[in-house]
Amino acid sequence: MIFLFLSSADWLNLIINQRSNFMFWKFVLFFTAILGLYFGFKFLFSTFKTYEEPIYRMIFRQKPYEIREYEEMMVVASDQTGSRKRGIREGFKLLFAYISGANAAKQKISMTTPVMQIGTSDFWTVEFVLPRYLGDKDIPRPTHTSVKIKKIQKGRYAVIRFSGLIREKQLNQKLEDLKLFIIQHDCKIKHSPIFAFYDPPWTPSFLKRNEIWIQVEDDCQK
Repeated sequence: MIFLFLSSADWLNLIINQRSNFMFWKFVLFFTAILGLYFGFKFLFSTFKTYEEPIYRMIFRQKPYEIREYEEMMVVASDQTGSRKRGIREGFKLLFAYISGANAAKQKISMTTPVMQIGTSDFWTVEFVLPRYLGDKDIPRPTHTSVKIKKIQKGRYAVIRFSGLIREKQLNQKLEDLKLFIIQHDCKIKHSPIFAFYDPPWTPSFLKRNEIWIQVEDDCQK
C-alpha cells in the first residue's frame, strides 16, 4: 500500500534504481558465465594434455620470453617444399603415419608435443620428438623416403610463448620480438628459428600454446 503514497519523482527513481540493479546483475551473471566457460575449457583441455614434452632446464624467464636448455632429443622429420602451411600439413601426415605404424617394425609410437617446423619461405622441415622410452636402437626405421630420424644435440634456446590462431603476420611479428629480446640480452643466434605448436586444431585459440625457439650460444644468460 505504501506505493500509493509515492510521488511521480519517487516512482521514477524507483524504476531507474530497479533498472540499474537489473543491468548490474545481468552484467554480473554474464561475466560469471564467461569466466566459467574460460576456466571450464581450460580445465577440460589441460586434462587431455598428457603428451610428453622434451626435457629442459629453465635458465631465465621474463614473460612471454624464456631461455631454456634442452637435453639431447631424437626426432622423426620430413622435408617439404611449398608454403609453411602446406609444409606442416603434408609433413604432419607423413610423421603421424610413421608413429601410427607405417614403419619397418609396424610399431605404434606415442604422440609427443610440440610439433616443430623449421625452414624458409618455400622449404620446410617438420619434426616430431620421439618419446624417451625409445632408446636409439629401439627407434623403428622409416619406410617412406621423405621420413628420416635425426638427433638434436643438447642446446640453449631463446623462446617466446603466445596463444591465438596461427597467422603468418602474427608469426613474423613474434619472431621479430624474439630477435629483439635476444639482442637486448647480448646473446648470439646459432640457428634458424623453430616454430613449435602444442595443441590440436580443435583447441580454442585463446587456449593454444604456440612458441618460437631460436638456438643461441651456450653462454647466453650464464
